[in-house]
Amino acid sequence: SAPATGGAVPSASVLAAIGGVLSAAGFRWSTLLAAESETTVLVREEDLPSATVALVRAGHSVGPPDRVCIAPPPEDPAAAEHNDHFVGAWGLTRREQPAGTTVEQYAAKDGPLRLQA
Repeated sequence: SAPATGGAVPSASVLAAIGGVLSAAGFRWSTLLAAESETTVLVREEDLPSATVALVRAGHSVGPPDRVCIAPPPEDPAAAEHNDHFVGAWGLTRREQPAGTTVEQYAAKDGPLRLQA
């Protein structure tokens, strides 16, 4: 949807810019004048995620979020507890290759940092 600012329908140049991005990315689209202050750009439901990416990469904002992408699934407490063992930050003190053969060694807090989420 391309909401208007100041209560006016989006200009033809705004709709042309949005349509140009969608057309260049290979999407079929159309517009729907929903009210005096809003014009909605329509794309096929199966194209919505990819069309959103194309528009955002071109500098447009797309919303509302709950209409553009699916909601994340509820968190599974058992999985979250299990995943805690694999998430964190580590400082490298020694690199071995192959295992058992030290290739690099670092003093505490001087080695590269690994972040895993």
